Amino acid sequence: MLGLLALRATVVPTDGLITLERDHHREIGLTRAQVEKLTDSSLDFTEAGSMIFAALASTTGELERTLRPGRQLTDDDLAELNTLGDAYKTQTILLVQLYVDSVIRGNALLREEQLPLCQT
Repeated sequence: MLGLLALRATVVPTDGLITLERDHHREIGLTRAQVEKLTDSSLDFTEAGSMIFAALASTTGELERTLRPGRQLTDDDLAELNTLGDAYKTQTILLVQLYVDSVIRGNALLREEQLPLCQT
């Protein structure tokens, strides 16, 4: 259960997906158009990620309620845990895929010589 709590506490989408590029746009040599597109991409990530994160938080709450200590789990509880586990897995995959797709789209907005300047 600790892993679920850790995920809930740490995978909070923010509009900062591409903050390195935006915060250091002069050093990287970004054009105004690149900064605007990166900002739009970051905001799109935040919007979509927030929806997925809300679903993950809800699923985590259901998992915790089903696993509440001090009682034996019934067959119905076990079936519900399997269903919730599948939902949690799917939601996690969607969040990771959204992140990867967003980074790929962000990198595609950069020129070849700018990419090495964006490595952390």
